[in-house]
Amino acid sequence: TATYRDSSEYVLVNDKSGELVRMKGYPKASPEGNHIVGVGTDWKGMGDFNGIQMFSYTPEGFKLTFEENMVDVNPVSPKWIDDNTLQISLLQINNRRKSKVAQLTRNEAGEWSLDQ
Repeated sequence: TATYRDSSEYVLVNDKSGELVRMKGYPKASPEGNHIVGVGTDWKGMGDFNGIQMFSYTPEGFKLTFEENMVDVNPVSPKWIDDNTLQISLLQINNRRKSKVAQLTRNEAGEWSLDQ
């Protein structure tokens, strides 16, 4: 974890090349290890990342394959269903007792989409 004056990030280091990958949320690997999601929650409304980042191993290497900054909800509790499906609870910012579950899925073309 790298902590700065007004924000923080998670830094992954490629053990072969030394390349750094900066994630805006705590990294959580998929069951088969092909993807790593980072979910950031800006609890205090101070401008920290509030959304989802997905990194995937591609033929071109480890790449950012999905990112969405969320405005009206706080994403929490990511749960991998399988290597291509992630469930995330979305808490309403103005009423955290109200939540819904969203699903981030990867299609056959390798593109991620969020179903809210």
